[in-house]
Amino acid sequence: KRPYIFLKWAQTVNGFIDNNGKKAAISSPETQVLVHAWRLENQAIIVGRKTVEIDDPSLTVRAVDGRNPIRVILDSSNKIKADAKIFNTEAETLILNTIVDKEVNNITFIRLDEITPERILETLYSRNILSVLIEGGAMTLQSFIDKNLWDEAKVITGEFPFEKGTAAPEIKITSSKTEKFFSDVINSYSNI
Repeated sequence: KRPYIFLKWAQTVNGFIDNNGKKAAISSPETQVLVHAWRLENQAIIVGRKTVEIDDPSLTVRAVDGRNPIRVILDSSNKIKADAKIFNTEAETLILNTIVDKEVNNITFIRLDEITPERILETLYSRNILSVLIEGGAMTLQSFIDKNLWDEAKVITGEFPFEKGTAAPEIKITSSKTEKFFSDVINSYSNI
């Protein structure tokens, strides 16, 4: 009784998911279009507060035609600034937090007693959300891996290193498939 969980992240060849806390493209433009197609295949997409603060993502399917997924943002203390792109009207947005329940236009704030993988999935399942793409950040992804609450993962490795950054999450199983996609390598994992 939980949604299907699809994990996805891009990492450098030396294992970082950001450039020392700054936004930086890791994967190729072609792979970024592929990621938008993966978004289209899922009802919802999850990211944590730090991902929003670093990348300011729209979390939409701009590069392909189709319906935008429901954006689910993990922000326990509601610290994300009001001008962040996730507050635009392009998609339904759920802000999971520990402070307030309220609705403002397309944004629904949902108060939980704690922001854990189990509570997140229970909440989404209760809203009939049955497939979720988790895109970041490292702590959010690793928390689902550590609780073994995931079904499929795609790890994109770009061709360039960063000197410093946030370490990528770790999956301790062997990939079921490795493929070259333009300048990137995509490793697929199954936990079914």
